[in-house]
Amino acid sequence: MSGPGRVRFTEHARMRITRRRLGLDTIESVVLEAHGERGRNPGQADWRLVYRGVVVLYDWPATGDETTALVRSAWRR
Repeated sequence: MSGPGRVRFTEHARMRITRRRLGLDTIESVVLEAHGERGRNPGQADWRLVYRGVVVLYDWPATGDETTALVRSAWRR
């Protein structure tokens, strides 16, 4: 598989994204559209993606599921 087909969010990510006034749908679109442009993240999340002015930290595959990305945090650049 070349990338995730769906996106889940940790509770931490949901809280932070809402607090930062970003839509979950926006973050989902960023991950699904730009997954191929991701880079390794040196922290706890596997991947870091910067796209359309948004930074997303996520794991993929999520717990071994290659169809799912698990977003850990996101913010505007």
